[in-house]
Amino acid sequence: MSKVKFGLTLPNRGPLIYPDKITPDLLITLAEIGEEGGFDSVWVGDSIMAKPRFESTTVLAAVASRTKVVKLGVACMASFPLRHPVLTAYTWATLDQISKGRTILVACMGGGSREAGGDFQTEFNNLGIDYGKRAKILEENIEIIKALWTKDKVNYDGKFYKLKDATLEPKPYQKPRPPIWLVSNPYPFNPPDAQIRRGLNRVARIADGWMTTLVTPEQFKHGLGVIKEEALKIGKDPNTLEKSLYYNINLEEDEEKAFKESKDFLDRYYMTNFGPQVINSWVALGNREKCIKRLEEYVNAGAKVITLRMTTTKQKEMVEKVAKEILPSF
Repeated sequence: MSKVKFGLTLPNRGPLIYPDKITPDLLITLAEIGEEGGFDSVWVGDSIMAKPRFESTTVLAAVASRTKVVKLGVACMASFPLRHPVLTAYTWATLDQISKGRTILVACMGGGSREAGGDFQTEFNNLGIDYGKRAKILEENIEIIKALWTKDKVNYDGKFYKLKDATLEPKPYQKPRPPIWLVSNPYPFNPPDAQIRRGLNRVARIADGWMTTLVTPEQFKHGLGVIKEEALKIGKDPNTLEKSLYYNINLEEDEEKAFKESKDFLDRYYMTNFGPQVINSWVALGNREKCIKRLEEYVNAGAKVITLRMTTTKQKEMVEKVAKEILPSF
């Protein structure tokens, strides 16, 4: 059995940034190609105003209707604190039913540095949510969603939401409920150790898995170590938590071409201007041997799921090439 599973990240922002090259129909086709090619899961991004794109759960519902076995997830649901937890629970339960239990809900709080692109402050302001309280809102939302998925009637007296005799039907297909992973991604912003530990403690306490990005293999390994420590403190088996990396790939013999394509793609996607260091560390680029070596570094650091986004406008060709030349090596 492979030590790692690979996911395919669909560029659901692509039709907005490359409208003549990436279409909504292509997104669904890519999911079908990915499933046939051996990808274990299919993912879409999420944002409302900060980084506009085709709405995540709607795209996943379309993908669910055209696939049979791949897991389906949002990597990550950056709008999670902006969505009412009852509606999120309801929407996701329906998606889980439609897909016959193939969903993974990956929550995150949105935000981050300006360098990472997107005006999250304006997004939160327009949706009436206090940006500074998004971490607490996220925790409360997860608590409510878990309750609605597993209980017939929910009474909840929270700081942000209050429920009285709340019910939810349909319940999810998965029992007792779909997994909820949590994004904690502190490393790129060089915060103090206490802040890193606070985010990873949250993963250990309330999540079924960890997803992160823009990290080195060493940072990924360090994060897993912190999560293990925090989980053991509360008597939770750290081995029950999934370990996931959000990553990019451009499989191309001409490494300079791969770099240029990746930079153009990511700069447009995030509405920013990434430096060479970010591109080179965030993308497995170059020939087959170089891409495999880069991915192996993360597998050796402990990654069990690696989601791959193709940093090119030639999405179909790249998905087929990665499926044929990269996946069999793992």
